[in-house]
Amino acid sequence: MIQKKSKSYRSILKATGVFGIMQISKMLISIVSSKFVALYLGPVGIGLVALLNNIINIILAVTNFEFLKTATREVALNKSETDIYKFKNLISNIQKMAIFIGFTGAIFSVIFSKYLSYFAFGSYERQHWFIILSVYFLLTSLSNARIAVLQGLNDIKILAISNVIISFLTAIGSVLLYYLYRTEGIVYVVLYSSIIQFCVTFYFTKKYSFNFYPVLFKDFYSQSLPIFQLGFFMSLNLIFGQISYFILRLYLSDNGASNEILGYYEVSTVIMVNYLGLVFYAMSYDFFPKLSAISLDNIQVKNLVNNQIEIAIIIVTPAIILLYITGPFLIEILYSKSFLDSFIILKVALFSVILKAIVFPFRLYYFSERK
Repeated sequence: MIQKKSKSYRSILKATGVFGIMQISKMLISIVSSKFVALYLGPVGIGLVALLNNIINIILAVTNFEFLKTATREVALNKSETDIYKFKNLISNIQKMAIFIGFTGAIFSVIFSKYLSYFAFGSYERQHWFIILSVYFLLTSLSNARIAVLQGLNDIKILAISNVIISFLTAIGSVLLYYLYRTEGIVYVVLYSSIIQFCVTFYFTKKYSFNFYPVLFKDFYSQSLPIFQLGFFMSLNLIFGQISYFILRLYLSDNGASNEILGYYEVSTVIMVNYLGLVFYAMSYDFFPKLSAISLDNIQVKNLVNNQIEIAIIIVTPAIILLYITGPFLIEILYSKSFLDSFIILKVALFSVILKAIVFPFRLYYFSERK
C-alpha cells in the first residue's frame, strides 16, 4: 500500500514538474512579451483585451460543450482498446465533432457580431472583430481535437513541448502585431494565436489518424450524443462563471469609461493564473486523464484524489507566500510602475488559490465518472 502511494506521489510530482518547467519557460517568454504589450497598450488596452477574451470565452462556453475535456475523457477511457479500428474511429468522430463545434462558434460570432460589439464595448465600431474571430473558433476547435488525443494518451512530454513552442511563437507575433496596430491589433493577436496553436498541434499529432471514415449521420448522432450531453452539463458551470466574470469586468470598466481599472484587475488575474497555475495545468493535462481511466475503481480514485490534493497544497502554499512578498517587484518587471495598483487586487485573490487546490480535484472527479 505504501509502495503504491509512493508511486502515485512520484507520478503526480513528475507531471507537476514537467508542466512546472513548461510554465517557467512560458513565464520567461511572457516577461518579455508582457513588457512590450504593457508599453504599447497601457492599462486601457489591456482592459480591452480582457473584455474581448471574456466574450470569446462566453461564446466558447455556449457553443463547444467543454469539448476538450469530454474528448480527453473519451480517449482516456478507450486508449487501452485492443480494436485499433475502433480507436481510430473514435478519433475520426472527435474530429467530426470538432468541425461541427467550430462552425457553430463561427456562425454564432458572425450572426451576433453587431450585438456582441455593442454588448462588450458599448458601440458597433468593433463588429468586424467578431467576424474575423469566426476563423478563430474553427481553428481552436480543430486544435482541441488534437490536444484531446495527446491528453487522453497522457503524452505529457509532447504536451509540454508543444505548449512552450506555441507560447514562444505567439509572443513574437503578439509583440509585432501590437507594435504595428496598437489596440486594433488585439483581434489579430487572438486570430494569430489560434493559427499557431493549430499548426503546432497538427505537427505533433501527425502520427495519429484523423482520417474521415464513412459514417451515416444517424451513427454520428448516436456516437456523439452522450459526449455532447455530458459536455452540456459541464459547460453550464463554465457559462455562468464566464457571465459572472463579464458582469464584473463591465462593472470595473464602467461600460468602457474606465478600462484602466479593468486593466489593473486583468494584470492581477494574469499573474495569479500564470505563476500559480502549474498545479492546475498538471491536473487538467495529467490528473484528469488518469482519473477517467480508473473511474470505476473507487479505491484507486479516492487515493489518487487525496494524493493530488496533498501535493497541490504542498506546492501552492509556499508559492503563494513567495508571490505575496515579491508581487510589487514582479508587477514592475512584467509590466510597469503604472500597474502597481494591481497588487491590491492580487493580495485578496491569492487566498482563493488554496481553496481551488482542494476543490478542483473533486470537480474533475465528478466529470470523470462513467455515467
